[in-house]
Amino acid sequence: ERHEDQYTVEQVAQMIRFMRKEREGTQYANTLTPNTLFSRDHFEQYMLMAQKSAQKEDDYGIYDR
Repeated sequence: ERHEDQYTVEQVAQMIRFMRKEREGTQYANTLTPNTLFSRDHFEQYMLMAQKSAQKEDDYGIYDR
């Protein structure tokens, strides 16, 4: 609710998918809980990381055509 005006549901879903992929197979995989993902300390950071990753994929996507 804190960020409902700032991010869309799809952007938040993209962040969750990004974080799951980032931590898959690591010792931190089990630490992805709603408290972690949506905490005041981490939410903005995770959203920015996911957005930068998506932008990088889009930038390199032109080479896949």
